[in-house]
Amino acid sequence: MSLKTIIVDDEELARKGLRHLLKDEDVQIVAECKDGVEACDAISTLQPDLVFLDIQMPGLNGFEVIANLKMEKLPYFIFVTAFDEFALEAFRVHAVDYLLKPVNEQLFRDAFQRIKKLTESDQEQSFHQKLSALINGSAQVKQNIKRLVVKERGKTIVLNIGQVLWFSADGDYVKIHTKEDVFLYRERLSKLEKQLNPSEFCRIHRSTIIRLDLVKEFEPISKGDYLVKTISGRQFTLSRSYRDHFFAALNK
Repeated sequence: MSLKTIIVDDEELARKGLRHLLKDEDVQIVAECKDGVEACDAISTLQPDLVFLDIQMPGLNGFEVIANLKMEKLPYFIFVTAFDEFALEAFRVHAVDYLLKPVNEQLFRDAFQRIKKLTESDQEQSFHQKLSALINGSAQVKQNIKRLVVKERGKTIVLNIGQVLWFSADGDYVKIHTKEDVFLYRERLSKLEKQLNPSEFCRIHRSTIIRLDLVKEFEPISKGDYLVKTISGRQFTLSRSYRDHFFAALNK
């Protein structure tokens, strides 16, 4: 079975090297991307079987690319990285394939064959559980999300997290509120909350996460709830179930 493959790396020489290593393999290279934003678009649109994904890239890094993919079925990933040995322990622990730059041909062949065997077996769920554990749980690579990729009127927009004032739930989606616009983001609020820096954002209601440095004052209203006022004059309800968490976040 020919594997639909995408190569993602910000270095032309690195992409060329991977392309050369793949020339004798049963693959169809459907796209090459030079940054994380291009990668998100290409992966979502082309639905590849396999992605060679650089980690350290401008715009979005490799982990942020995966965090921003909203697909029912993710492709297999082989990470291409210049990380040192200490950081690479995370990949070994979670048994997710990686290639260290400069890429060694034999290690490339070994990693490719392992992925090829996975695609021909019923181990897809196991692989993606390991991938999820790597992205969400590893102390070596886990980072609070710094950028969000959203679609708006046919365009792909990268939002720096510093632009966001608050998030609100909208069914299975999240509305991202900035000073100028509101964007719809395909993610549940509860999952997004785990990716945010708790020193910058705090959930104050089942449907609301706000930026802490915008809080001006708050006052009790009824039944343990509070009214939170921001420096812009906007008001939010602080639910009593999130009250202690909010107070603790303010005191950090």
